[in-house]
Amino acid sequence: MVTWSELGSGARVLRAFHAAIAAVDMSSVGYLWICALSRRRDRLLRGAFVVLALQGVAVVIGGGDCPLAPLQRRLGDSSPLLGLALPAKAAKAVFPTMLAATLGGVAALALRPRSDGEKAGGEWWMELRSSLSGVAPAA
Repeated sequence: MVTWSELGSGARVLRAFHAAIAAVDMSSVGYLWICALSRRRDRLLRGAFVVLALQGVAVVIGGGDCPLAPLQRRLGDSSPLLGLALPAKAAKAVFPTMLAATLGGVAALALRPRSDGEKAGGEWWMELRSSLSGVAPAA
């Protein structure tokens, strides 16, 4: 394992940036579940959806692993970020666990529409789709 003091400045910046991405991803899953359980729907939830979708695309691009790992190795950091905090077996389980938690949260959102009737269910989804595509929803 490469220690912080052994890393070059580029590898340190990437490791810090990578840790920030991980924190935002985990916070997005948490907020998704908070919204599902509280029946809240807001712009921050839309942002969480975007973050999680981008993370999903990144993991697909990385072939099931983080796509930043090759860049990390090129910069002299051979320690996977998750390997710094978790045992190897647990680190390998993070992406499948995050996927299950995300899909479960999305399902919970779909099954628990807003209780106040405002933009419940499909209306909220249509507004999200239109805001991401830049096309106004049909009236």
